[in-house]
Amino acid sequence: MLENYFLVNRLTSHSLIKDKLISLIKSSPGEFRKNETEQISRTDFHLKKESNTLYSDFFAEQIKSTMDFIQAKLSGNGWQINHLWYQIYEYEDFHDWHTHWGCSFSNVYYLSLSPGCPKTQFYDTLQKRLIEIEIKEGDLVSFPSFLLHRSPPNLSKESKIIISFNSNFPTYDVKI
Repeated sequence: MLENYFLVNRLTSHSLIKDKLISLIKSSPGEFRKNETEQISRTDFHLKKESNTLYSDFFAEQIKSTMDFIQAKLSGNGWQINHLWYQIYEYEDFHDWHTHWGCSFSNVYYLSLSPGCPKTQFYDTLQKRLIEIEIKEGDLVSFPSFLLHRSPPNLSKESKIIISFNSNFPTYDVKI
């Protein structure tokens, strides 16, 4: 069952860092993205990372212990973030089905998730079924990057703000 491969971790510092992260993100460069597979009011996914270090450096510091925990859970010998970005979903924004490549795990931190805002949905291509997991604001969800996922249209009047990143957890010398 693919559900066994979801790691949901609560950032215990969420209430302490939320406002600062939102402020840093809103002062960072971003762009509106719209095409047939996505409509995102603001993201820095396609921008050069040199201009976005304030929020990303701060966030990376905040998740070190969580990433260490995930590394231990996966019997890893380290961890690496190889791409990090934010996305702000306003009314009717969405991101259609997609996967991530060049990494072993994809991760979504729910910085702002009001009731009524859509949560990430997953699709099990082996069993041809939708997977929805229990997620709340302040959660960091990690999942295998080959897994199809999407953000359905936001039909709430509230914004959804996430920080996503791709990661690797190399494993060496595991005794089985």
